[in-house]
Amino acid sequence: MKERLDLGENLKGLKKLVRRFGIIIAFIVLCIVTSFLSDIFLTTGNLINVLRQVSINGILAVGMTLVIISKGIDLSVGSILAITGAITATFLAKGFFIGIGLAIGLGMFLGFINGLAITRFNIPPFVATLGMMTVGRGMTLAYTSGYPLMPTRNPIFQAIGAGYIGPIPIPVIISAVVFVLLDFS
Repeated sequence: MKERLDLGENLKGLKKLVRRFGIIIAFIVLCIVTSFLSDIFLTTGNLINVLRQVSINGILAVGMTLVIISKGIDLSVGSILAITGAITATFLAKGFFIGIGLAIGLGMFLGFINGLAITRFNIPPFVATLGMMTVGRGMTLAYTSGYPLMPTRNPIFQAIGAGYIGPIPIPVIISAVVFVLLDFS
């Protein structure tokens, strides 16, 4: 009888552990399996490449984390990213700070409209940001005419996006700084 009770307690403990650390456990298992399937998976070059690729999503996730912590939701992030990216790509030829400044200004304006709709007009965040998602997609489609943009090569922009400080890509460093800033906020 005591053995059954101990087994039940162990299963409860295991379930609690899986609930709490399930994603981390799954990630570790996935990494172990993939490392056996590929000789280059655990190489430094591949790991740095993966970090570079996830750095932008990580920065976006920080912003979304703050929104979710405040019991909100923002569905328009991707669409606002698309239109501000299109603005940046086309105005970089006029100068780095002009392209980035216009994109940041537009992103702030669209975020302000979201905030105004939610706080002053009492539109639920889900509805307001769903509407802004549609507006952002429409703006991007109208601005680009549905064609991909080829940004002008700008040395500052290229250094930020493709540069390194030592062996670490600059986007990875920027995302680490954003993570640290979130931790202190």
